[in-house]
Amino acid sequence: MKTLLMGVMMFAFQAITMQSEPVVHLPPNRAGIIPAYGGKLLELISAPATIFLPASPDPSVEPDGWSIDVRNLGPNPVAITDSGSFTMNINVGQTLHIVRMGKRYVVKW
Repeated sequence: MKTLLMGVMMFAFQAITMQSEPVVHLPPNRAGIIPAYGGKLLELISAPATIFLPASPDPSVEPDGWSIDVRNLGPNPVAITDSGSFTMNINVGQTLHIVRMGKRYVVKW
């Protein structure tokens, strides 16, 4: 039993250290992604049906361009939009890499 517990603990430690980007969560009752989340993994848990991207993210946060990874942990699909030309649905269990290219957002696969 002790060996099994040690193995599980080692696996959990490796999984935690493998994350290459900080993880943030959208606060309850919030439907907007703030620019400071750029470069991070945003996990959605019981998120509103529609989430809004920043109108103009600060390029100084990420000099190579603003981007964010969004993972939907459920329980429902979520639409991510910039209130303009970009709208993308993200299903439960799916992760999107969204990049700001000039004045528009795109999904990088």
